[in-house]
Amino acid sequence: MKIKNKNSTTIFLLLVITFTIFPNFAKGQIIQTIYPTKDASVNTVFPNDNTGSNPWLWISSAENASFGRCQAYIYFELPSDFTNYNVMNLHFYILLGDIEATFNISIYRIVQDWDEMTLNWTGKPSLGEYILSRQVESHKTYDINVKNHLSSNIFSICIIAEESQYNFGQIPSKEHGSYTGDNRLAIILSNIDTIIIISVVGIAVIAGTAVIGFFLYKRKKSKK
Repeated sequence: MKIKNKNSTTIFLLLVITFTIFPNFAKGQIIQTIYPTKDASVNTVFPNDNTGSNPWLWISSAENASFGRCQAYIYFELPSDFTNYNVMNLHFYILLGDIEATFNISIYRIVQDWDEMTLNWTGKPSLGEYILSRQVESHKTYDINVKNHLSSNIFSICIIAEESQYNFGQIPSKEHGSYTGDNRLAIILSNIDTIIIISVVGIAVIAGTAVIGFFLYKRKKSKK
């Protein structure tokens, strides 16, 4: 009876170790989360004001009565090995003023340098290359693959509302301490293929461990 309990304990411990190591290895080695080093929004109603320390990045068309037209600027510094990753997702959470309506946003590259604490509508850099457009809904998190639009480790962008948008979008800025974890603004770098391979290997190891443990147990049982 003692041998049976010992074998069962060994198998259980091996399974626990395997389940623990492989997910952490995949997460730690294959995924990197990069947070913006600066972000701010600008608007037409207060064209000389700076919002670099504000917890929200505002996005709207000229129809918004409180701020007029708003644009959000975000700046990421990626690691030098960013080209080694298959997927590079712009990750953000958005709230809309009118939660019943969808919201169309467009993202543009910013080539000129800008300062988070002095940026305003009057002195904002011009929009560069158009990257993409996306329809979004309130209280949702989005992952948009921007790999094909990254030519260097600096990814500076502006998010604007498409024309005639009767809505108001808010993205938590890097200063918004309440929105952490999955809702935090970031770029997530990952290698999906490698993660799948590691998952398959993990399953194989778990299955192999279970089979070996089972045969060892049967072998010792038959010798009694």
